[in-house]
Amino acid sequence: MARTILAETPPVALSEAQDSDVVKVVGAVREADRALTSPYGKTRCVHYHMQIRGASKSEKDKIRIRYRESVDFTLDVDGIDVAVRMDDAVVVTVDDIDETLSGHEDRDVMLLLLEHGCDHTARVELTEGVIALGERVAVVGRVRRQAVRDGAGGSYREPPQRFTLEAPAEHPLVVSDDPDTF
Repeated sequence: MARTILAETPPVALSEAQDSDVVKVVGAVREADRALTSPYGKTRCVHYHMQIRGASKSEKDKIRIRYRESVDFTLDVDGIDVAVRMDDAVVVTVDDIDETLSGHEDRDVMLLLLEHGCDHTARVELTEGVIALGERVAVVGRVRRQAVRDGAGGSYREPPQRFTLEAPAEHPLVVSDDPDTF
């Protein structure tokens, strides 16, 4: 569903977007109130997902460990700051890390396996995808324009605007770092 939304929504210039329009914008992740650090790659980011899959000594005991976290962030769209609200967001990332290893090969993986009561010697597949600070992303959401009385910019007739992207009623907010979605 998320990839369909990204594919079917053409990019729009923010200057052309009306309040409440559902738009796709492309820009660079600028900042977050509270940036995250991905658990395995230790990348500063606004979203990460990590998954560990494998089997322990018994094939019946499948290992599935998942971590996922997102925070609101600011997106720079052609020099305009856009606040992105990650409530109800679906994030499509390109895997930045895709490795097969065991706890014997990596201390962090061993600790994660032990933390979840898994055999720390098991061979596992680890994937991690992030939306990193500075990374280019596409976002589809409902635009909110709000006049800013004490902000810089704007003109005599039109005050400066603050832009926010949030989840529209008909589907979740969608964020992706996959270049095919730009």
